[in-house]
Formats: sequence, C-alpha cells, structure tokens
Amino acid sequence: HIPREVQDAYEAAYPNLARQQSLSDIINSRSETELSGFINGIKGKLFEQRYIEYLNDGNLPDGYQAVLAESPTNPGWDIAILDENGQIDQVLQAKATSSLDYVQEALSRYPEVQVVTTEEVYSHLTMHGIAENVIDSGISNEELNMLVESSISSGESWDLNFGPPILP
Repeated sequence: HIPREVQDAYEAAYPNLARQQSLSDIINSRSETELSGFINGIKGKLFEQRYIEYLNDGNLPDGYQAVLAESPTNPGWDIAILDENGQIDQVLQAKATSSLDYVQEALSRYPEVQVVTTEEVYSHLTMHGIAENVIDSGISNEELNMLVESSISSGESWDLNFGPPILP
C-alpha cells in the first residue's frame, strides 16, 4: 500500500510518467540503482507539498497563499508565496537533502532566492554560521526518507541518502 501523500508526490514530480504508469508498476519493474534518482524526486516533491501545507495552515500573513511552481523542473524556485492580490511576493527553493553542499550550491546559483531545507541541514548550517538566506522547514530528512522507503520497499532495504555526506 502506497500512502496517498507519496502517490500525490509521485504524480506531481513525474506528471507525464504518472499518466502512463502507476507508481507500483515502476517500483516493481526497476532495480534499486534505476530507482535512486526517481525516489529522490518523489521525496523532494513530498517535502515541497508538506512545506506548502505548513505555510498555508496559518503560517503566512492573512490573504497570502503558498503554491508550487507549475512545472516540476521550474528553474530557480519551487514554491511561490502569493500576496492577497495573487501576485508573487516571494519565491523559495526547497531542498530535501542531507547535503550542505547541495544547499550551498543552490544559494550560489540563485543568491536572490531563499532556500528552505530539512531540520538536519539547517541545524548544521547554523552550527557553522552559514545559515544566511536559509529557512528551517521543521521537516526531518530522516522522516521523509523513512516514509518514502517504507512506501516503496516491499520489505527491501533502500539507502535513500544519496549525495555527499553532511559534513565534508
């Protein structure tokens, strides 16, 4: 059984593929190696969806609303905060990762866009005094990994911590 929020994240991350193949079919037809990037895409979209839910649950000024970018591959930002007139007030990049380098690369590439990241990475960035322009989502990378892993693994063990380690 795949939880609804994981299924929704799959459909949002891979809209064209989702119209052709179910998540279950993909999981059952690919090896762990083939699924690694695919799984990270689902985890990233789940992170975005949870953060938007948090923002829209009374954590924005009255009349403001958070929305996802229309394209899952939108350059520069993932989440837009709309003002009371429906105009973009702010944009954010979402990085569901355990990699400090991944977040720092995003900040370098788009210095005008704040990055929202997982609790673990934010904590490490703060410890090193380099958390400027970074927002703590309050969402755990470990929790996201466990949810997606348990949803797709069918009893197999997957290592979803792709990328460089937290501390270089």
